[in-house]
Amino acid sequence: MTRPWKLHTLIGFLMILLLGGVAVALGLRHLEQQHWAVQPTQAADGLLAALDTVADPARREEMLRAWLAANPEIGSALLQERGGATISINAGNRPRGSAPDWFRGALALDLPALEIGATGDGGPVLRLNPDTGMIHERIWVQWLSVSGLLAASLLMALPLLFLLLRQSAGQRVTLQRTLSRLDGGGEAAARDSATPAHLQERLQRLETERDELKRTLQRVQDAVFAVDSGGSITLWTPAAELLFGYPAGEILGQPVARLVPAWKQEEIGVQLEQVRAGASLHNLSTQHLHRNGYVLEVLCSITPLPRDGGGFLFSVRDVGELRELERPIRLRSTAMQASGCCQLILEAGGEHRIVEANTSAIRLLGSDRERLELTPFPDLFERSLNGELLDRLSTCLETGSRCELALLHRSEADTPPRRLQVGIQPLPGRSPASGHLLAELHDDSVLMNVEERLRSREAQLGNLIGQAPIGLAITDPSGRVESVNPAFCTLLGRTCEEIAGHDLQALIEEDTQALLHEAVESRGKNRELHLRDSAQRRLTVLASLAPMEQVTPAPGFVLYVMDITARKRAEQSLYKEIERATVTLEAIADAVITTSDTGVVEYLNPVAEQLTGWNSREAQGLELSEILHLVNETTREPEQDPVQRCLRLGRRIEISEHAQLLRSDGREIAVQISASPIYDRVGRIAGSVLILHEVTAMRQQVRRMSYEARHDPLTGLYNRREFQERLGDAVERAREEKKPSVLCYLDLDNFKTVNDSGGHVAGDELLKQVAALLRGQIRDSDVLARLGGDEFAVLLQGCSLERGTQVAEGLCSAIREFRFAWKDNRFDIGVSVGLVPLNDTCASAEAALKSADAACYEAKEAGRNTVRVHRPDPDEQHTEVRSLRRVLQAVERDRLVLFRQSIHSLVPGDSRTMGEILVRLADDQGRLLNPRSFLPAAVRYERMVEVDRWVVGTLFAQLGEQRQEDTGNALLFVNLSVQSIADERFLGFVVEQAERNGLHPEQICLELDENELLSGYTRIVRFMQSLREKGFQFALDDFGSSLTPFSYLKGLPVSYLKFSRQVITDLAASPVDQSILRAMTGVARQMGIRTVAKQLEDESLVPLLTELGVDYIQGYAVAAPVPLRGTGTTVPVPNGLESGSES
Repeated sequence: MTRPWKLHTLIGFLMILLLGGVAVALGLRHLEQQHWAVQPTQAADGLLAALDTVADPARREEMLRAWLAANPEIGSALLQERGGATISINAGNRPRGSAPDWFRGALALDLPALEIGATGDGGPVLRLNPDTGMIHERIWVQWLSVSGLLAASLLMALPLLFLLLRQSAGQRVTLQRTLSRLDGGGEAAARDSATPAHLQERLQRLETERDELKRTLQRVQDAVFAVDSGGSITLWTPAAELLFGYPAGEILGQPVARLVPAWKQEEIGVQLEQVRAGASLHNLSTQHLHRNGYVLEVLCSITPLPRDGGGFLFSVRDVGELRELERPIRLRSTAMQASGCCQLILEAGGEHRIVEANTSAIRLLGSDRERLELTPFPDLFERSLNGELLDRLSTCLETGSRCELALLHRSEADTPPRRLQVGIQPLPGRSPASGHLLAELHDDSVLMNVEERLRSREAQLGNLIGQAPIGLAITDPSGRVESVNPAFCTLLGRTCEEIAGHDLQALIEEDTQALLHEAVESRGKNRELHLRDSAQRRLTVLASLAPMEQVTPAPGFVLYVMDITARKRAEQSLYKEIERATVTLEAIADAVITTSDTGVVEYLNPVAEQLTGWNSREAQGLELSEILHLVNETTREPEQDPVQRCLRLGRRIEISEHAQLLRSDGREIAVQISASPIYDRVGRIAGSVLILHEVTAMRQQVRRMSYEARHDPLTGLYNRREFQERLGDAVERAREEKKPSVLCYLDLDNFKTVNDSGGHVAGDELLKQVAALLRGQIRDSDVLARLGGDEFAVLLQGCSLERGTQVAEGLCSAIREFRFAWKDNRFDIGVSVGLVPLNDTCASAEAALKSADAACYEAKEAGRNTVRVHRPDPDEQHTEVRSLRRVLQAVERDRLVLFRQSIHSLVPGDSRTMGEILVRLADDQGRLLNPRSFLPAAVRYERMVEVDRWVVGTLFAQLGEQRQEDTGNALLFVNLSVQSIADERFLGFVVEQAERNGLHPEQICLELDENELLSGYTRIVRFMQSLREKGFQFALDDFGSSLTPFSYLKGLPVSYLKFSRQVITDLAASPVDQSILRAMTGVARQMGIRTVAKQLEDESLVPLLTELGVDYIQGYAVAAPVPLRGTGTTVPVPNGLESGSES
């Protein structure tokens, strides 16, 4: 049976073990809570400082993830950066470990989240959450270790308790077994099997030895720690805590990898495998990690612990300070070996053997290191000099001073001995006998060669300085000039004697003392200075002032100067040119883009930025095609890159038609483009300049004007000019290709009735409806036009006369059945049609139109609303040719006569003398012929240029003869044909005649017919603008046949409008006509244009015209035409043929 004292002892043992385990667990829990509050904060502060130096977010996240992996007690981290960005890292699913659930629940760790970093200044904040699983695991391992030690201690004490309590032999046997287990063998127990007192004495001795061993480990200066077979630390001495910074409670149970830097992890693994295999490693030079993260230089020894389940015992010694102490010695040894001076270290006593020789000495003495070292130093030289050498060595050792002597080196080769200069000085030691000597060897022959080379280089340097194109001056430390080279003298226009001895301040405008101080700091930095030459001219130089090398106790300075006066002036001029060009480019109205020689964009002016939508800085470095997308507005095909074509061809490239710029925002802009190469000074292409001129509005206007120039504004049909061109093509096809066509000339009947009853508005509406009606009666291939007034024309292309007659009769029938409704009235109208077949006998388009007009007149004479076909009159063409010959002969023989018809002002206070120039032809009998008898032939055969040239030349000559008279207040209106404007030489002729005759252009007003305005509108505008710049004025004749011509006045430099006769004929009886005239004069007045009512025959209309705003009147009611050179005698002119019906 178990005795009661045994049961009580066992129960007490278990209670002590239980209470100890609980105390240990609570203590470890408290330590972990303190550790969590302090350690992560210290580690995170360094992390935050490191993160704040890294800008890349990816790199910051990588550093945070690595730091989290190195701190297993932290489960997750959240970094809130400046500006609100966050980086969240989770440690992931780490191994659960071996801690049981009852232990985790009993421990009940409640660790708060930590927030590290300043939050008040907006800096980064790091929030850390603990990994309680890993902390539980660490406490569990530590608890097992401590509880194990506690249990082991109690187990070791338990036999002693049994020994004290038991008094029997059985107790002795139990004690012997316990001692046997402690001693490690049964033989020891057999030897000590005497008495219980003896056994107790043995146990006390073992405990004493164990305590002594622990105290010994505590006193060991080397860090000692043990690691089990799994790599966890199980023993940690105070020296280890002092070296690594980890307290035992924190490091026990942790992997040994925490003490090893990342780059040594693989190495420590290999070393542990070697020890596990039976090897012992001693004094390994390696690196370990301190708790604060810095690296320790250590010597490490590793031995196996076979009784500890395959563990390891580490002994680590810090050798960082020793390495620092050894470093100067190693550096001096390395410096000695690398030195160019030949050095030997000798023993101070004995034979003065060579202890060490550097590379230069070995090379000089022609030996190798093995043979040279331990060789007696005197054996290197001639024996005859050994006595002197030994005496000097003794003196050197006794006095401790350096000695110099010359010796002959004995060479093993067949070369003669070399003379060496030897310097010897003692090196300190514990005693003179134990010290060493330093011997330095110099080859005199080498020094002589060096001196010779130095003298040669000095001479070369002197020649170089003397012939150098830049100025050089050497000064003393105070800045006083000691010497200068010829280039410096030439620069200042002075001699060397005039400059030497003077202070630099006398030559340099800047503060020389500040320059000398700056030279010491900047070591020869280039800067611009200003000098005064002998003529006191200000020179700009590029200077470098630097201190000379320390060759004297008080070294001076050297000054290099290079004259850049001309270059600075050129730079200033170039800067002004660049500034002027930049300002010009920024102010120019066109877009300007410059590129490199490869087409890369370099600059966009503000207009180009606005046009392309690209900022100049953003566009720099891009290909032109990336910012400029050009297409043909007609075909929508991409335009070729003008810059690349320009660079490839080396000439100016223009794209003036159909170029369209496509912007990134979808807008399309019409542009005219020109690209020109830029050449450098040697004629190579250095880049290009691209100019874009926005022409969106101009192209729209051109298209509109082109349409309006070809179409009748009222009806939308082709106008006379376009119809004549198409008729000319048909006539040419009929003659050359034998393709017949038919021309229909239509004149409305009863149109005047509608116009008089309803006014011009009703007349215009009637014309629109008739145009629509006619358009519906013909083919799409046929050409329908309004020739003017109530006259229309139809070109039936590819049509026989028989078919044409049927079409014409159909047109008559359609208009006959048409009823025009206007307000409460309905009007019946008709049409008279004249037909002309177009075949190979047709002379011209003008002749065809004239014939069709004649056939239409025959239809009207035959009763109207009928169709008549023109029958050619053999004498008709002959009559026209005769009329043309007559007018050309009159021009040649000076048979034309100029008349003048006065124009009267209705504006009070306007006293200006005004009149219109008319032309007559004097026949062989002296009769004056009406212009209608000779001018139509000139117009039809396009010979009006000769007539207009005669009129302008004769008129200007006569006015030149009268320039002595007071004609400054006069204004003459001169009619011009559009045929003359089409002649490129006519413009120059007008200017030349005015200059030749000393005529003031302000006295001439050139008059153009409204009906001819749309025939070459752009050319007419250009002609008018050119002469307007010279001072000539312009008038528009026959104005008012419809309201549409006002749209053209905005682009015409017109000063006067002459209303057509039909505007004023029925003015008194038509309130509508009065309103229209009042509106036209009002618009003209707003535009600054004066108005003239011509062909006035009824004097009673003058008050009404004045009321309606007309400025001037002309006609027989005012004055009849008179010869320009006559005495004022009135020459009768048939009524109705003045003014507008004459040229």
